[in-house]
Amino acid sequence: MYKYFMTLLFLMSVHAFATEHPSVTELLDKYAATQDEIYQSFIIKSEMSCESSSSKPGEVGLVRHMASTDEFRFDDKNGRFSNRTFIWGNVGSAFENIPKDNPAYQSYMWDGKDYFQYARSPFNPVSKLGKVHLTRNRARDTSNKPYRQGGLSGLRGAIFGSNERIESELRRAQTISVQDRTEKIGDSECYVVDAITKLGKITVWIDPKHGYNIAKFNLEISGKRGDIVYGRPLEEDDIIHLSQRVTRFEKLNGFWIPMEGDSSYHRDMGKDYSESRTHEKITEIKLNVDHDALGSFVPNDILNGARVFVTGVEGIMYTWQDGKLIPNIDKVAVDQIDKMTEEIMAEGKVPPSLATAQKPEHAPNEPNITIDTQPKVEVNILEIPREIPAESTPSLVWAFLSAGVVIIGVIVWLVFRRRKS
Repeated sequence: MYKYFMTLLFLMSVHAFATEHPSVTELLDKYAATQDEIYQSFIIKSEMSCESSSSKPGEVGLVRHMASTDEFRFDDKNGRFSNRTFIWGNVGSAFENIPKDNPAYQSYMWDGKDYFQYARSPFNPVSKLGKVHLTRNRARDTSNKPYRQGGLSGLRGAIFGSNERIESELRRAQTISVQDRTEKIGDSECYVVDAITKLGKITVWIDPKHGYNIAKFNLEISGKRGDIVYGRPLEEDDIIHLSQRVTRFEKLNGFWIPMEGDSSYHRDMGKDYSESRTHEKITEIKLNVDHDALGSFVPNDILNGARVFVTGVEGIMYTWQDGKLIPNIDKVAVDQIDKMTEEIMAEGKVPPSLATAQKPEHAPNEPNITIDTQPKVEVNILEIPREIPAESTPSLVWAFLSAGVVIIGVIVWLVFRRRKS
């Protein structure tokens, strides 16, 4: 009897040892180490298809079909990034059906100094060539992380409602634990972690067979529970359910990469709702790339003729032409003013001080805008001012003031001649 009891005790201890799981901290550390090692300097190309519906007026009973292709480039050394997306299908509030062979386009890029936002749509005559918003000397956006953009971002660490990577949210959980039993996702036995966070209830399945990547996660956000979404409480009647799952891993450079996955989203807002089902697939991925050699962060996607707005330069719009900014100045009006000025000077009715006045020299860090007999004026994009000193006088302001003086002079001259006659 004693021998039997000891044998049973030994088998129980062996079983307990065999089923002992890593701690939550160990699992999150392994997951974070994998992500940090993979996603440093990379290029991800992907494609996405989505079906969605909602209770918005005019959309009840309708299903929106949308698809896109995406290319995301990131350099972890200094945070440079480029994201280019083609979109087609039922895009926009009016359910326009944008064809695949003539898609809408949008891109975002920060080259380490300047930030470009560019978009164009085939349905908008004004924006067929696109519109650019250019911000000079923009500081690095520390919230822009390698996991927040590009294909399968939700399975590379991004989580709805937060700018942090998912393991950071889990480390701050109010309660968190590892389930006693593993659960099979695909062909892998995964550790299951449950947590209650300020964002909501989170369950993740961590896959040791595939480099401790997350194979699946569920998120529930409840307004009644006081859950916080992007720093703000969710409306009390709102509840959001989000689920994502990897359907295929591939090994690249010794790392397991999630290459394909599905996600579902449902939001109840009292009487209203919205929901979607999405499939994403990475079509190409390159790790540890030399972005400088590839020219990854150059705005070579902007079409000639696109309108350009420069942040901080009020009242002037530019046109993009072969990588240069051309200021939109009405040359016909300028020529007419010049002609009137010459006629007035020829009549000798202009005060000597005005007749001999010369235009001020161009401020060293203003755009080199020249108004003469040339058919157009070009300004290299690299020469647009990054800072304009307060004491410098913009040449366009001088031009408008001069034009006003000339026009007043013309009126006075005409009155004088009429009285004389």
